[in-house]
Amino acid sequence: MKLQFSYLKGEKDTRNKISALVTIICVILSSGFGNSAQTAPALPSSIVFKDIAGGIFTMGGTTVNNDAPMVNVTVSAFKMSEKEITNSEYIAFLNAALADGWVTVAAQQTADPCGVYTENMVIGAGNAPNSGQIFLQLGETGGCTSSGEEEHIDNKSWLSFNSTGNTFELLDADKADWPVNWVKWYGAYAFTQYYDVSLPSEAQWEYAARGGQQFEYPTDDGTLSSTKANYNGDIPGVHNATGHSMATGSYASNPYGLYDMGGNVWEWCLDYYDAGFYTDGAIDPLNATAGTDSKRVRRGGSWNYHAATLLTYARASDGENKGNNHFGFRIVKIAGNDGTSASLITIKSDLSFQLPDTIYKSLTGDISLWIDFKFFGDQGGKLLWELTDYGNTTSAGNSITIASDLSFSIPNAKYQSITGDINLETNFKFFGDQSGKLLWELDSYTVK
Repeated sequence: MKLQFSYLKGEKDTRNKISALVTIICVILSSGFGNSAQTAPALPSSIVFKDIAGGIFTMGGTTVNNDAPMVNVTVSAFKMSEKEITNSEYIAFLNAALADGWVTVAAQQTADPCGVYTENMVIGAGNAPNSGQIFLQLGETGGCTSSGEEEHIDNKSWLSFNSTGNTFELLDADKADWPVNWVKWYGAYAFTQYYDVSLPSEAQWEYAARGGQQFEYPTDDGTLSSTKANYNGDIPGVHNATGHSMATGSYASNPYGLYDMGGNVWEWCLDYYDAGFYTDGAIDPLNATAGTDSKRVRRGGSWNYHAATLLTYARASDGENKGNNHFGFRIVKIAGNDGTSASLITIKSDLSFQLPDTIYKSLTGDISLWIDFKFFGDQGGKLLWELTDYGNTTSAGNSITIASDLSFSIPNAKYQSITGDINLETNFKFFGDQSGKLLWELDSYTVK
């Protein structure tokens, strides 16, 4: 995407104000994209996204570890894959990533309570994020419990590497729609970076799991039974010798049209785990700060875990290098973003900013964010946002990050927000100062 901006001093009426006053508590942190300098590869066509409208919900509930206090959280609109990423979809990624030098395969020794094995590992390489780390274990056994009990062979990895053909293959066509397993957090994250999408934040995941109705369980009606999810009963620690994951979408969806949010496989989230992270009134919270153990959040329970782990607010975590026969993931992207281009704007306190692959003119003159920044709007002249109140904060950088749907946060500020999808490439037009003067206007752009 290439854009051209010019500095204008014309007047603009501040009309068509949007309702829904929101109080800013923290700055939204958005992760970068793996292919921002070029058009991202197309996601496998089998991946379908569901629109999740933004809103305020009660996050948290009573947990064994007392790590999920009930707080009110605001989540911006986003899109979530209706199903967990499948074996066939991950194979498509691996073959594309192999051609681009992102992965390699090497035999390594591994161990579990059942024994010591030598198995092929998919390892990040080249420009891949976390290069050198294991992305996925091509497990040839069904796995093993912590008590040393062998698990069903259907829990093996159904992905293999053909060294003669130099390609990743599916061992059984009937398992194409089963969720990919044995995937580490590194491997889930690499998938998202390759396609310019994201793992869900913990808040996004729970918001979606609750189905817009504050459900206790992420099923079609918020209740749980063996007819609604693939899990291991109500009692913790019971060995299920015949249990395994199954094809995604085997049970009814929740009200958002999302399948298997509870059970089947655990789903990696983007956040680092912190038992004390929750804050009342947070907007799009994301814990990007590693703890001492650098564990990442996983949600939703799995085929071999008991009912309490499937609660919409139940939290769990593991190391980024962990991933066995019940670990998988699903993906999200920003509402209105087709996932083909990086579209984050960072505006500093002087209103200077940059966009990838963008042509623009810098603003001249002394502009103070906390005094002058007031609104910005769309091509038709309608206000999209208006700053109604703000604190005189002068923290380092005074930066705000604006996502492709034009969502953003300013510390200690109140603002009126737009609802619905906003496309940066077609809607973003201008923003102005307190007196209604235009500071920037989009002259022209081309979509790459």
